[in-house]
Amino acid sequence: MDPSSKDSTNRDSAVIDTTAISAQINLKDKVGTMGFCLGGYLAYMSSIKTESDANISYYGVGIEENLSQKNNIKKPLIMHMATEDQFVSKETQQIIHSELDDHPLIKLYDYKEDHAFARKGGDSYKEESAKIAQAR
Repeated sequence: MDPSSKDSTNRDSAVIDTTAISAQINLKDKVGTMGFCLGGYLAYMSSIKTESDANISYYGVGIEENLSQKNNIKKPLIMHMATEDQFVSKETQQIIHSELDDHPLIKLYDYKEDHAFARKGGDSYKEESAKIAQAR
């Protein structure tokens, strides 16, 4: 799926699937979500709709469409944002920051990189930023 696509049907289906899977997990250990791009969006939505213990979003696309649900976030969420992201405009990033920077369960980190900076082997991969994000 093209990250710039606004196909909400696919995203909504993925959220439903993620929620259903998390509901089926019956473990004594903790469970978390981590996603990149569309998966970053799913990690954000998982912090709202699932009982996952922690969530990590890398350059999530479409998060701005669900900022109104931020008060339903139940567990910690780390968000890694690429400030030079070709799929998330600087204006959108500012909106996300203004809505989420003060949220007590969210840590939002910026990297002066393009989308997919943590995808090893990808054109936008930046090892130093990827390692910093992973360490957080």
